[in-house]
Amino acid sequence: MRAADGVRRKPSDFGYVWTHNYNTVSESSGYGKNSFIFRNNYLNDGEHISVTASSMKGNYRASKNIQLNPISPKIILYETTGQKGTLYERAIDVNNYFLIGGEGTSIVAEPYYFSPKNALSRELAYTWTVNDQRIIPPGPKNILSVRPETDGIAEVRVIIESASRLFQSASSQLLINLQTNE
Repeated sequence: MRAADGVRRKPSDFGYVWTHNYNTVSESSGYGKNSFIFRNNYLNDGEHISVTASSMKGNYRASKNIQLNPISPKIILYETTGQKGTLYERAIDVNNYFLIGGEGTSIVAEPYYFSPKNALSRELAYTWTVNDQRIIPPGPKNILSVRPETDGIAEVRVIIESASRLFQSASSQLLINLQTNE
């Protein structure tokens, strides 16, 4: 940051006053404290954060406010094949039938906006069902392999829940069109 006199100032040259939901956070405020970490309250619709930075002499001062609104956890489904891997460039459209031919395929459930960043974290529990029958995948818990034995339509559903975070869960479902011969 450059001051009006052209001299470059360091973050440690300023004192910071942080507020969270309009309450000053004393332990996060002070000279050189130019970052703020907080845990949002899941019962709030949003979190209001503000900071005021001022120079030691008090001749420079700036403030900024931000409203952070939480995003609900969600699941995006992708197809994965042995040859090409997971096709992250093309999510499965859960609003249309997903065609699975005689070779079969695998469906990957990727959790977004969950606290654990790793989809295979122990904190995340997956529940897969096909036509309301619980399925336990033999491989990674976020991948369901499907190989048609008969022609028809099936409903696949996955629910992901966080064991350590209250209210962190999501579900996704899709209808698949099974065809034994292509």
